[in-house]
Amino acid sequence: IELEEKVTVNNITHSHIFVCCSVGDCKAYVYKRNQDKFFDITKSRNNLTDARDCGGRIGPAGKEGEPDLRNLHLWCNLVEEGDVIFAVSDGVHDNLDPLFMGINPKELDLEYDSWEEAEQKDYNATEQTKQQFEMSLLYKVISIQLKINDNF
Repeated sequence: IELEEKVTVNNITHSHIFVCCSVGDCKAYVYKRNQDKFFDITKSRNNLTDARDCGGRIGPAGKEGEPDLRNLHLWCNLVEEGDVIFAVSDGVHDNLDPLFMGINPKELDLEYDSWEEAEQKDYNATEQTKQQFEMSLLYKVISIQLKINDNF
């Protein structure tokens, strides 16, 4: 969405805003060209690690046919020309998660034997570590391919 008035944050002037809504387990990422870095727009979602439960549904889900909106979120992110938005299903973002990749927390410098233990004992540090790993992997996979194809 183009803004009527430009907004400046951290010395970067933005003329557009990206708005997305998710009710299940989809995610959105943005590649900020001026920082050459990926960010998870939807990082504040409820922790969804059970493949049997997508966290919500727009269609009939309850006994009375009502939707399941317990994980309904709306996100807004200031963007600028040249930024690239990636909206992905869980089939993509699960493959970025070190838990689903079989990587042990100790391999990412956390002192715990399992992701469950890490989340129980230091949830914030665990999520930050996983987030950094995911953004690094996303950068390696996507940006290199885009640069090869001269799309950047």
